Parts: sequence; structure tokens; C-alpha cells
Amino acid sequence: MSNVNQTVVDFGVSGYVNTDVELKESANGTKYVSVLLGRGKDARQNNLPSDSVVLYNKDAELFAMQVSKGDLIRFTKVSLTRQVAEGKTYAQTTKLVG
Repeated sequence: MSNVNQTVVDFGVSGYVNTDVELKESANGTKYVSVLLGRGKDARQNNLPSDSVVLYNKDAELFAMQVSKGDLIRFTKVSLTRQVAEGKTYAQTTKLVG
């Protein structure tokens, strides 16, 4: 992952785990977990955008053992990376850094 558009923040990210928590392994042997955190609804009852969270190696193993779909969780320090397609930013990927 490129660090070009990466920002480390201390405010954290919280939400309900919207996807199954499954420990996976990449082709090069890196263990990871990728989940979406739902943030509920706004005042008009529209769904707020979900946050994509990816954890690697030991963090991923611990997360997969302790968290399941539907749990409310909070990350206190994360790295935000903009996901750009065709010149437009559609989402941010969130990675635990502390």
C-alpha cells in the first residue's frame, strides 16, 4: 500500500461490524482481516457511509478471535487511506496502527 494519501489520526473509528470476521491469508503468507464498520443512520434515517477496516498479522489474529459480526467496536488510532477511482474519492480504508 502506498503512503502517498495516508494520514494517521488519533480520533479513532467506531461502528458495528457489518461483515463476517474471517481470518484470511494472502498469497505471500500475510494474515489479514477485512471488515466494514457501519455507523448507523443520520437524522433523516439514511445509512451513513461504512468504514473499511483492514488488520494484518497478529492484530488480525487477535481481532478474529475476539470480534464477530454485529459487535460494536472502536479503534483509537488509525491510518486513513483514500481510495481513488477515475480521479474521484469513493471511500477511505482504515488500518489499525496503535
